[in-house]
Amino acid sequence: HRLSAKVVDVIKIDVQGHELAVLQGGQDLIARSSNLKVLFEFWPIAYEMAGEDPSTVLRFFEDRGFRLFEPSDWSRAHDWRYWLERGCADILAARV
Repeated sequence: HRLSAKVVDVIKIDVQGHELAVLQGGQDLIARSSNLKVLFEFWPIAYEMAGEDPSTVLRFFEDRGFRLFEPSDWSRAHDWRYWLERGCADILAARV
């Protein structure tokens, strides 16, 4: 089933390590949605169990102009290396 929306403002993803597949499937929608914010759980072990490099999902966002924030603190974004070292966390990806 295809999503017919032209743009969206918020996406929440919680698919236990399969975030990259969801993001890749929604690339066109993500590209069209200039004010998009994506909330997702970064869980490195789940990515590894799904056969993915945990940094790939983080770099997906950065490569598309998103910055990665703590959901409760928009004062400072962190790059993908910070999140990889930190481990499991909720992350808000936003174009700001």
